[in-house]
Amino acid sequence: MNPDDLNKASGGFLSEIVNDSIYLKDLGLLPDTVGDIYTLFNWDDATSFVEGGWAKVGITCVTSYECCNEYYYQGQKISRDDALEIAKRACIKGPQIGPKA
Repeated sequence: MNPDDLNKASGGFLSEIVNDSIYLKDLGLLPDTVGDIYTLFNWDDATSFVEGGWAKVGITCVTSYECCNEYYYQGQKISRDDALEIAKRACIKGPQIGPKA
C-alpha cells in the first residue's frame, strides 16, 4: 500500500493511528511506524507519536479511541483526506518556482 492508497483506506479508531503513522513515515515526518498491538497497549505513547508527526506540517490531530480522529489546520477543522493532502504537499521536495520568501 502506498501513501495515496492510505487516503482511501477506511480509518477510525486504532487503524487510523496505525495508517497515519505509515503515511507520515513515508513522507519523512516520522522515523518509524506504530502497529496495532503496540497502539492497543500503549495508546498514549502511540497517539502522542503520531500527533507529533502531524504537528510538523502544522496540523493538530486530536486522536480518539472511541471515534474517528479530528484534524485541524490554521484553526479550522478539516477532513482526514484534507490533512493527508496538506501533509503530502508540505513534504514535496524539488526546485521551488517563484520568488523566495
